[in-house]
Amino acid sequence: MNQSKNHHYIPIFFLKGFCNENGLIFVYDKKLDKFFPPSIPDRHFFKKHLNNLIHENKFITSSEEDVYGPIDNFGTKILKKFIDNKSITDNSTDYDKADLLKFMINLFWRTPTSDLFLRTLIKKEGLCNSYFGLYNEKTKERYADDDEEVQEIKDKILTDKEFAKHLKVIVANSDASNEEIITLLKLWNLFNLNTNSTNEFLISDLPLLHLNESPTLPNVFKKVIFPISKNKVLILNKNNPKFLDDFTINGINLCIMQESERFVGSGNKDLLEYYVTYYKEVRKKDDTEYSVNELFEYIDNLN
Repeated sequence: MNQSKNHHYIPIFFLKGFCNENGLIFVYDKKLDKFFPPSIPDRHFFKKHLNNLIHENKFITSSEEDVYGPIDNFGTKILKKFIDNKSITDNSTDYDKADLLKFMINLFWRTPTSDLFLRTLIKKEGLCNSYFGLYNEKTKERYADDDEEVQEIKDKILTDKEFAKHLKVIVANSDASNEEIITLLKLWNLFNLNTNSTNEFLISDLPLLHLNESPTLPNVFKKVIFPISKNKVLILNKNNPKFLDDFTINGINLCIMQESERFVGSGNKDLLEYYVTYYKEVRKKDDTEYSVNELFEYIDNLN
């Protein structure tokens, strides 16, 4: 069977929220220090065979259509609800909020940039906990991480990228993630940029900024900044700001530039060029003023 090869880790429907009025996006490549010509979002933020399981150069299975197809259908509907809502006040229900958070978590684990994060988490927490609990089918007792069977699986996750990338789907939709959504609901704060604002939020291959000094399976996202479109941003933080000033918006975009692995995009060419220049100047000065940690400290002070 002919299998799809180019799999978007940032879904096309999500990218459209950052395009210009002509449906085009400008993308900057940090690695090559290069701007790509304006194009439709289909041509960016994808990786070959990302959701195909390849073993010894042979196709085994794919999660692109069966797994991510339903997730994208779900994400399209919930994202449309929030983007189409032009009201200044956020009147979304807890159910809608929980759905958007579920989409956000799936989006985070879907990106290749979360691969290292997963390995770090597995090394720290192992597999024999309440979320990755592995049981002996005969005795019904939970295995220990030092058991031979478990160690083999753990080693495979840590060394075999093909095997590990399919585990991320399970993590994103685990009881641990569902439990965390309930916690995150209490931190909810959605902001719209002023209609007169000349600024916009950027999109990158790392679609959200998050900070947690000691992440665990049920607590990956302690503090989050998640631009859901070019003029809407979700901030999850214990000390939520009452407003967004230009310094915060600039800080968010600069941190997106810094934290991205390679690609950053915007529907506004001039704006993207401005932040690329800004980013390069900061790097020259080795300025940490716009680190994610410093950004959240500033947001805490806004409160």
